[in-house]
Amino acid sequence: MKGLLRLSVALVLLTGCTAGTVVPTPIAVPQSHYTHTSGIFSLALPPGWTAGDLSEGAALLMTFAPTGADYPALTVYTVRLAAPLDENAFRAAMEAYLGAPHNAALETHDRAAMGDGSWRITGVRRLQDRALPVNLFLQRDGPYFSALEAVVPTDDPVALAALSGVVNSYRVDAAVEWPVGDAAVVPMPGAEWIAAEGNLSFSALLPWTDDLGRFHITGRLANRAPYPVEEIAIVATLYDAADNVIGQQTGVLPASILPDGEYIPFDVRFDSGWPVAATHYALQVEAQQATDSLTTFYGPAAFDWEDRAEYDEQGALHVRGTVRNSGGQTAYNMQVIITLFDAQERAIGYTTASLGQGFPLEAGAAAQFDAPIPRLGGSPASYLVTIQAQTQPGP
Repeated sequence: MKGLLRLSVALVLLTGCTAGTVVPTPIAVPQSHYTHTSGIFSLALPPGWTAGDLSEGAALLMTFAPTGADYPALTVYTVRLAAPLDENAFRAAMEAYLGAPHNAALETHDRAAMGDGSWRITGVRRLQDRALPVNLFLQRDGPYFSALEAVVPTDDPVALAALSGVVNSYRVDAAVEWPVGDAAVVPMPGAEWIAAEGNLSFSALLPWTDDLGRFHITGRLANRAPYPVEEIAIVATLYDAADNVIGQQTGVLPASILPDGEYIPFDVRFDSGWPVAATHYALQVEAQQATDSLTTFYGPAAFDWEDRAEYDEQGALHVRGTVRNSGGQTAYNMQVIITLFDAQERAIGYTTASLGQGFPLEAGAAAQFDAPIPRLGGSPASYLVTIQAQTQPGP
């Protein structure tokens, strides 16, 4: 039976969108570091972790999960209050946050003041039929109040060490301006969303406008389900300040199947540009568990490749390389997918280098690929390559 996965993410457009340009800078593999698009906070993430965004209005609520997880390992809530927090205001914000409806399923146990002025609370989060042990870290940075909720992997010391590293890497830039909110107002993710977030997640999102005036939302979609998915549909909806729908567009993806544990880039483009009345947008994705199409799917594990970024004689940027079929079967309809990132690790676009319709690559054989880089939402600083094909000729 095919399982339907859904994910909805609401995002606020933070700044004006500008056209991206390509400049001759070195390109390397991106590091595992996450900075929220607002610039308010950052943290280091282990390879393979992905982010989900549940933010609403002034309240930022982000979830972070490793590949294969069916619930977030870390939830980060951040809100800017009316004034810098002294001790009394900090304690008041703590109680307001803990009393929010979002935390009705949180059972707190011990509280302890930490040496740096923050607080740690132990407890249990009730999630559907689960009781998850959690550590809650509450801190203040100027006017910002933060709550980091970590699900403690009690039987996995390696995962615990990785999670501790993520929590300890959390940094807030108190100088960033942001609308004032209320620590008692926390977005409420439903149980259905939490289950879906463990399977499909957006990351590296970037809204931008190209030099032709077209508005783009680029990013990556991660599949953390224990099976590949297909029939993927990403839809972006534009809203005005009163939440009226003023535009909607379906995204374009470079491949039809997303294997478990893998990422795929996407680009949603509004040819008429960003409407003057628009204030925010939302992304939705649906996908089904892949079944029949898997009989001919030839995934990235079947290939070895080397790649490099370089400029041609006209100054145009390319990603070029050599791919070898090491999977033991003939590969048809091979496709090389390159996702490009800026220095903040936002996905600024993608390109593909198809080796030809029905181009067969025998087992053990190698072929060259060359992917020119198209218009992007910024200056490329890094890229990732993935390759997939089919074991039979066809569309």
